[in-house]
Amino acid sequence: MPLEILNLLEWTGQKTELIELIYGLYATNRISSGKVSIKKLTAVFEKLLKVELGDLYHTFHRMKGRSKSLTPFLNEVKASLLVYINNSDQK
Repeated sequence: MPLEILNLLEWTGQKTELIELIYGLYATNRISSGKVSIKKLTAVFEKLLKVELGDLYHTFHRMKGRSKSLTPFLNEVKASLLVYINNSDQK
């Protein structure tokens, strides 16, 4: 992948959303077969998307205390993907 493309990437959502996504990927053991720490995985995303996420453990603790949904961003990602898939069939 050309470096020019990597330079264009930046996280524009809420930091909590990215942490939720990172923890979701971490929990599935799909990156390096789960042999990478959450801290190292987070560091990769911070560098890739030009964002400082701060204390991810504190944010994760707050996520566990959510009252409505524990994973609102992942729910939104899933719903958006389903809409995208359905719309792509109509083209």
